[in-house]
Amino acid sequence: MRWSYLKGLFLPILVLIALLTSTEEGGKTPPEWLVKAVLPNPSTVRQDDRGIYIGYNEEGEIVGYAGSGEMLGILPHGYGGTINIMVGIRPDGMLSGFAILNHSETPEYILKAIKSTPAEKLIGKRFDDPFVVGEDVDAVGRASITWNAIVSGVGDIAKKLAEMVGIGKTVEKTKASEIQLKSTLLILLATLTGVIISILYPENQKLRYLSLTVSFILLVFITGIFLSSQAVMPLLTLLKPTTAKIALYTLLGVVLISTIIKGRIYCGHICPLSYVFDGLLHITRYLRIPQVKPPEMLDRALGTVKYILLGVVLFICIRQGSITPAGYEPFALLTFMTANRLVIMITAVILVSTLFIPYFFCRYLCGVGAILSSFSVFTIKQPKIEESCNRCNICIDTCPLSTIKPTDGEIVINTSNCIRCGECIRACKKNAIKL
Repeated sequence: MRWSYLKGLFLPILVLIALLTSTEEGGKTPPEWLVKAVLPNPSTVRQDDRGIYIGYNEEGEIVGYAGSGEMLGILPHGYGGTINIMVGIRPDGMLSGFAILNHSETPEYILKAIKSTPAEKLIGKRFDDPFVVGEDVDAVGRASITWNAIVSGVGDIAKKLAEMVGIGKTVEKTKASEIQLKSTLLILLATLTGVIISILYPENQKLRYLSLTVSFILLVFITGIFLSSQAVMPLLTLLKPTTAKIALYTLLGVVLISTIIKGRIYCGHICPLSYVFDGLLHITRYLRIPQVKPPEMLDRALGTVKYILLGVVLFICIRQGSITPAGYEPFALLTFMTANRLVIMITAVILVSTLFIPYFFCRYLCGVGAILSSFSVFTIKQPKIEESCNRCNICIDTCPLSTIKPTDGEIVINTSNCIRCGECIRACKKNAIKL
């Protein structure tokens, strides 16, 4: 069986492994001291048959109620995974405290999210307040995806808890859903811009730069939602992905559909890292830094590394029930979170390597690239070289990812690795290449 078809089966096999090996941990009972910590100085705490914790003072009066997001069915989704939060409210509906019980985030993201805005900004708010970062909750600098998830999650849990204990029912729609809608629309704008430009103007480099710039601004600076190993790993490992991540699902859906229609458009016209690597490519050309083309056998061997890495990370995530291993990639620095030294070192090595081997990360290490490469095996509109080709080999020398190679007297384009950048079309003097 050809390797290209095996790549097409690679992702379904990984998902099947996840289905067969993943286990539900189930909710763990939080320690009593933690429950008391989110309530206003209770003397005793009891749990009713619904799982709600009720705090009493020494006189036997109720001083507050507490419940976990897992128990209430509310698990907000941060940058890379779900977050289980314990929330306490007073009888008057005011928030008395909250604590994170467990999460699937990398430790750096959680610590940065918690430190970005003091918890006191939330404590004392009423359960039916909006709970939106930057409006009724102050934010220091740029609010992270994880901190937004914690704030909105605390608000949703408080509302549900208040409703269950009879303090009051909320009829006002929370602003969290409005934020998700805006993010989804912006993501659609970014992805559809890239898809349309790639289909209608595959040879226009200026429009491609426009598409990459728009995507970089919208996906990184505004929504903070883009495809990375840490973003898609919860979907592959079945770590309780929730509808709160509807914007990410929209992005992933559009990307997969566009990949099946015309290949890896996302990698060449939308991906934020492609924007960075493309800029480095132009710097190397301007400075005339010598480019390295690995030998055919070595290039092919290195090309399989991203599939191996994806499989290893997936296996570790399944075993640990956490996506922490997926956080060690250059995307971590694009989230404006505090990346650890290892991530910084890995990113530095990748950037230096990219100066000599264009798109080094995309070619050999990217987990998202491995996923899209698997899907591109089923691409409907395959790139092709027409009969007008005079075998001048200019396209072979021009392709930054070395996807065009002579095979048995013919020039062949490797569909699974082609990112539709259009470099070959602009270099071809015979207009023989169609993407």
